[in-house]
Amino acid sequence: AQQVSNGVMLLHDIAEFLKGDDPKIGSGELQQQLRLLEDTVWGNWYRGQPISTKRIAQFLKEFEVYPDRDATSRFYHVSQLRAAIEDTTGDIDRANMAVLGHPQQSVIVSYVSASDMENINKNNANDAYDGYDAFSKGVTGLILNA
Repeated sequence: AQQVSNGVMLLHDIAEFLKGDDPKIGSGELQQQLRLLEDTVWGNWYRGQPISTKRIAQFLKEFEVYPDRDATSRFYHVSQLRAAIEDTTGDIDRANMAVLGHPQQSVIVSYVSASDMENINKNNANDAYDGYDAFSKGVTGLILNA
């Protein structure tokens, strides 16, 4: 399985609602939009809580996208988010192509949140397998399976 970082997942999902000509999007609005997306982990990120604006900022830092501040609020420049989205589009494409070397093969996309990972690790604790896999290392993110 090829894995994509949480930051890439985040940008991919931000692209779903980043439309229009507004030059900025508030941190709270970004968080709210992510929470509303169906079939994603952002609404139930950690221990039943939605992803925080702080965690969003941490993930976006990987792409040198930082929140800005004016007199009344924190926000992101939409142009920076769009540039980061364009830069990471290839990461998802390469992950698709890496699955068994077949670029046209369909894949199943699974989000694994930190809280889900804790449960997986607990459930796998008694396995006969030596435990040397992504789950035992606490890796979270998008996992693409053939």
